[in-house]
Amino acid sequence: MASSFDYFEKEFPLLAKLGKQAESYCETDPNGALYKIRKIGESITTLVYQYDNIACPSGSVKDVSQVTRINTLQDCGIIDSLLAKSFTRLRKIGNEAVHEDLDSSVIVRELLPIAYSLCLWFAGTYGTNKKSEYKEYVTPEKLNAVAKKKFIVRIKKKTEFTPQEKLDEEAESQLMAQATVVAAQVPKVLISERKNRSYKANRARPLTEAETRDLIDDQLRKVGWECDTNVLNQKLHGTKPQKGHNMAIAEWQTDSKIYNHGYADYALFIGEKLVGVIEAKAEYKDIPCVIDGQCKEYASLIKDTDKDYIQGKWGVNGEYKVPFAFATNGRPYLKQLETKSGIWFINFAKPTEAPKALQGWMSPIGIEELLERNSESYKKEYEELDDDDFLRNKDGLSLRDYQVEAVHAVDKALEEGQKNILLAMATGTGKTRTFLALIYRFLKTKRFKRILLLVDRNSLGKQAFDVFSEVKLDQLQPLTDIYNIKNLEEKVIDKETKLQISTVQGMVQRILYNDGERMPAVTDFDLVIIDEAHRGYILDKEM
Repeated sequence: MASSFDYFEKEFPLLAKLGKQAESYCETDPNGALYKIRKIGESITTLVYQYDNIACPSGSVKDVSQVTRINTLQDCGIIDSLLAKSFTRLRKIGNEAVHEDLDSSVIVRELLPIAYSLCLWFAGTYGTNKKSEYKEYVTPEKLNAVAKKKFIVRIKKKTEFTPQEKLDEEAESQLMAQATVVAAQVPKVLISERKNRSYKANRARPLTEAETRDLIDDQLRKVGWECDTNVLNQKLHGTKPQKGHNMAIAEWQTDSKIYNHGYADYALFIGEKLVGVIEAKAEYKDIPCVIDGQCKEYASLIKDTDKDYIQGKWGVNGEYKVPFAFATNGRPYLKQLETKSGIWFINFAKPTEAPKALQGWMSPIGIEELLERNSESYKKEYEELDDDDFLRNKDGLSLRDYQVEAVHAVDKALEEGQKNILLAMATGTGKTRTFLALIYRFLKTKRFKRILLLVDRNSLGKQAFDVFSEVKLDQLQPLTDIYNIKNLEEKVIDKETKLQISTVQGMVQRILYNDGERMPAVTDFDLVIIDEAHRGYILDKEM
C-alpha cells in the first residue's frame, strides 16, 4: 500500500522506513508506532548535527539529549519556535506528561502528520531536490479503521522487543550509519545559507492542524486571551471558564456527531460568558467551507449542560447559541489567496451579513464592544448635531467653509459605504482642525468606538495632541478632557480609550516585531486616520 513516506525513499530511506513502520504498527501495536514516530524526530536532529558539523561537548551526538539538540538548533536559527514545538511534541511521546488514560491509537493519528511534515522540512533543507512540490500527509486506510480496542500509552523498552523488532532495529542502525556517512561527506554551507534553506523549506511544507493550533495559541495570547492548548483544555483536563478571566479553552465538547467527535478546537469565554467558537484547519484547507460546516454545527449544538454559559440565541430562527464563530488555518491574510488565508468570521447576531476574512484576531474587549454596540444609533445623533453651531463656532473649531465642506464630504462617502477615503488639503489649510472635527463627531455620535491617528513623525503627533488639548468643543472642554486619549508614549489601550495617537513606525514595531507585549487586535480600532498619508505612498513607490 502506498504511503506518504515513500517520498523520502530515494534520498532518506531511514525516514521512509521509520514512517512506514509507524503506519504498519498503527492497528496491531500503536505503542510500537509511537516508538517509531519518536525515533523520526531523534534521527532528524542527529543528522542535522552531522550535516552542519555542530560541536558536541562529549564528542558524540548520541550523548546529546534530544531536548538539548532542539534548543541548540533553535539557538542557531536553523529551526524556528514552531518547528521546535513540533520536535518537542515527538520527544515527549511516552513520557510522564502523557496521560495514562489516553488511547495510543488516537495519539498516532495526531502525530503521524507532524512527523511527516518534519521530514518534509528536513528533506527541503538538507536534500538535493529543491523544486519538488510538497503534498499534505494522507492517512492510510488502515489507520482510519483502527481496531476499537483501547491501547494505553506506554513506550516499549528494547528488552521487550520481539525478534522481528530486533531485526528492524539493526536495519535502522545500518541506515543511520549510511546516512551519517553521507552527511559527513556533503560540502558544508555557511550558517546563513542553511538558515535561508530552512526558512524556504519551512514555508513550503504544509502545516498540520496541531501546528496551526500552536500558531493560534500564540496569536490569541498576543491580543489578550488566556490560551494554551495543552493546559487550558476541556478534553484533557476538564478546564472550565472562570470569572475575571478571558479564556480560549481548547477542545470544547458539543453535541455534534459529525465532526471531530463533537469537539470544537476552541471555545471563547469572557468570564463565564460563552462568546464564540474557533475551528483550526490545516494550511491547505479552504476556510469558508469550515465556517458553513463545522462552525455552524458547533455553534448550534452547545451542550445543555453548558446552558449557564449561554447568553442568548442568535440567527434568523435563534438556532445558534453563540454570537460569533471563527475559522482559520494560521496563514496570514492574503487577498490573492482569500479563501485559504486570514481569520474568517461570522456574526450570527447579523444573519444577513456574509462571512468575511479578518487580518487578525478580535480581543476580548473588542468582542464585548461588538456585542454591546448598536451600529445604527449614530444616525439619529448625527441629525441632532448642529453643524453651524459646532463647526463654525468662533470660540471653538471656527472652521472655514472649505473645511466644513471637507467634513460633509467624508460623511457622504461613509454613508455610501466607502472604506477608504482620501482627503486632500494643501499645507497650512487646517488639516488638524478638520480631522479634530471629524474625530469629535464620530466619537460623540458613537459612529466609531475607537480611533487610531497615525502620524509619520513624533512632532506631528505632539502637534495634534496640543491642538486636541487647546480647542474648546463641548461645554468649553477640549477633546482631551472629554475622552480618554492615549498619546505617543502610551501603548496599551483599555476599554475607555477612544483615541490613540501613534507613529507609523511605532505601530509597525508593535505588529510585526512584537516581543512579548500585547499587540493590537483587529477590533482595537474601527477607524484609522493617517496624517500626511502621501509620505508613505512616495516611500512605497520608491521601494
